[in-house]
Amino acid sequence: LMRLYDKVNGPAPKLVGVAAEQDGGDWNGYEAVAITGGRLSYAANQALVTRPEQKRETALITAIHTDGARALLQVTGNASALKGNSHTLAAAVAQAVQNGGYDGAYLTFPNLAANKRGALTTLLKAVDELLPAGKLLYVEVPAPVWHGKDGGAYDYSEMGKAADCLVLQI
Repeated sequence: LMRLYDKVNGPAPKLVGVAAEQDGGDWNGYEAVAITGGRLSYAANQALVTRPEQKRETALITAIHTDGARALLQVTGNASALKGNSHTLAAAVAQAVQNGGYDGAYLTFPNLAANKRGALTTLLKAVDELLPAGKLLYVEVPAPVWHGKDGGAYDYSEMGKAADCLVLQI
């Protein structure tokens, strides 16, 4: 009965949003809003590619703050972005957050294979260490498939230690 009670009366989930391209948005009630703005890649070198739309970003950050939410830089990546040095990528993310005036980073690495588990966890720990004090780290991950098991790429326990919030895709 206690498990049922906890399930019914547990804390409400946090409300997290992602701002669309032309979104004026009403962010009242949201804890955080991710602004799409970066992509981690690896061609010959690791890189964080950001969009040069500073006026749009500044206006969105202001609107999000006005509504009482935190504005996060959304950075997406894939398996190839995890090939190189985690510290280099983490430093680029932390610098982009600082330069853009964001309240933190919102990272998403969809569809990873199990062999990238350690690389992703290492990157998240490095980003957490390099973000300035007071900046948040949110990580979007697929929800565990069954009893905490997925394809093996996402170490939820270790990621939860590095991130301020795990956002589950359901």
